[in-house]
Amino acid sequence: MEEKQLDEIEIDLLELLGVLWEKILWIVGAAVGVALVALLVTQFLITPMYQSTASLYVINRQGEGGSATSSDLSAATSLTYDFEQMVTTNLVLEPTIRRLRLDLTPAELAKRIIVDNPTNTRILKITVEDEDPERAKRIVDTLAEISANTIVDVMEIEKVNSIDKGTVPLYPASPSLKKNVAIGALGGAFLACAVVVLRFLLDDTIKNEEDVEKYLNVSVLGSIPDMENNKPLRKRAAYKEQKRRRRSA
Repeated sequence: MEEKQLDEIEIDLLELLGVLWEKILWIVGAAVGVALVALLVTQFLITPMYQSTASLYVINRQGEGGSATSSDLSAATSLTYDFEQMVTTNLVLEPTIRRLRLDLTPAELAKRIIVDNPTNTRILKITVEDEDPERAKRIVDTLAEISANTIVDVMEIEKVNSIDKGTVPLYPASPSLKKNVAIGALGGAFLACAVVVLRFLLDDTIKNEEDVEKYLNVSVLGSIPDMENNKPLRKRAAYKEQKRRRRSA
């Protein structure tokens, strides 16, 4: 009994694969169509965003002789998360907005800022995203300068050094044209396959002798060939009719 059920499942899967193969052109067309839509949307409807990054180095306090002790470095490392949060506070954002005369609220500016701390370092990487590449550089440089001063004043850090200033990005960081087109193509192919599979599963019509035996559990005694769609049978029937007319003549 179990072997019979496995055979039926295997036949169904093969039939399903056959149906998908029959609709391969439609599936490919759907993939190309959705990919084209994703291309047009990415090119003309989504505003490209540029990123500029500046880096800061934080030292907790100076030891004797102007050198940092191991305890100073350890303390600075443990406070790095606090430094990350400080960059996106109003204490830093509001002076940045005023100095650059940005038409943004602190909350809107905060959404454009990414603060990262590489593992086991006292380095803060501040990244700003903006639709204007030159403005992205100005914002990140100003933000890094004000952040450094604020960290020193509020958290009583000895000094925050600037490692790298922002650069004017040449290419947008987002959106990714290749990524969006690839996602569109895969999404279109998936939706097309889903439609084909759904129609296949919902189709309960009887199409041939095998379907009669499978779904109705009855044996087929005979079948009538389709003369319209069977060319060999039509040719044979025409030949017999022509031969009969010759004999009668």
